[in-house]
Amino acid sequence: MSVEIEQPYTGTDWALTAGVAAMWGSSFLLIGVGVEHFAPALVAVLRLAFGAVTLAVSPAARGRVARCDWPVVVLLGLVWMAGPFLLFGVAERSVDTSVAGMLNGAAPVFTAIVAGIASLRLPRGRRMGGLVVGIAGVALIGLPSLRAAHATAVGVGYVMLATALYGVAFNLAASLQPRYGALPVIWRAQLAALAVLTPFGLDGVAGSTFGWSSLVAVAALGCLGTADLSQRIQQTNPQGRIADQLSGADRVKIDVLEM
Repeated sequence: MSVEIEQPYTGTDWALTAGVAAMWGSSFLLIGVGVEHFAPALVAVLRLAFGAVTLAVSPAARGRVARCDWPVVVLLGLVWMAGPFLLFGVAERSVDTSVAGMLNGAAPVFTAIVAGIASLRLPRGRRMGGLVVGIAGVALIGLPSLRAAHATAVGVGYVMLATALYGVAFNLAASLQPRYGALPVIWRAQLAALAVLTPFGLDGVAGSTFGWSSLVAVAALGCLGTADLSQRIQQTNPQGRIADQLSGADRVKIDVLEM
């Protein structure tokens, strides 16, 4: 399979991509601030709620998604948002924010592995070498934490599980976003995840205390991270070329299928 990029990456494209990277990196700092006062489940629910409300304002987010694809969107909400958002919150009560962020860098590795398994064509040659190096790098980052207290090791396990779920999610998103665009898919996935996590979030209220720092951090996480940035990406490039950077899936999947 071969793919040609019709237009070169512009300065705006690079700026948006850098914005995605900045938001992904800062999200772990914001999660850490959020769990200082709120239970992890409450952080996940509030993050989804702020994001869903922000995206609901955009008419593009309410674009049509075929009924036959709703089950995939629901599954996407579980593996892209509900599961990882909860796992990251739990993990950051025992794992340093910087470690969690670096371990999350393994998402492209898991995405490539899942794409290879789904296509029954595993990487070969230099690409396989690249995956091995990536896996080794993740191991080196997580090894000091695994040698520490049991709680820290468990937290690393939660981060890796969440990152593996991202690998599945990015492959699912790659099949939906080219047809519907980023916003309709992300918004519906948020609503599905919110419906699943809300009971857990309400249960977590009893174990939470109010703190303005946590509330502002979670609001920024939802409004500026998940929602506002993806909306700007969609507005700048409705075809989703830059939105592919948000999912990280298409390019990795294409590379695997070309092996």
